[in-house]
Amino acid sequence: MVLPRGILLVVGVVAVLAMASLLACGGDGDSDAITIRMEDNFFEPAEVRLRAGEPVMVIARNTGKLIHNLTVPGTPFRSDMVVNAGRSSAFEVRFDEPGTYAFQCDFHVPGMVGTFVVE
Repeated sequence: MVLPRGILLVVGVVAVLAMASLLACGGDGDSDAITIRMEDNFFEPAEVRLRAGEPVMVIARNTGKLIHNLTVPGTPFRSDMVVNAGRSSAFEVRFDEPGTYAFQCDFHVPGMVGTFVVE
């Protein structure tokens, strides 16, 4: 069976658009992203394991009622200064050296803290 040229063109365009959509999304969802929930007044998870040298998108999601943020003291890695209840802030982190890196909510230190464990 031979398909008309117009149908082949449509099928080809649809295939290209589907592939572009998968590439734009990273193909498998949020494999390069981690979500850290900011509650009142703790992080979940409070410990996050990462691989040295690999960039990771951090989504700081405020599921509490108070304002929060997520900062890694001594680094440029931080969420928006204020993340209101029900909102999120995304930023990228990359630690080149293995070790433990503390993160915190600047509004609720010393109780609201966590760590990135870089291996």
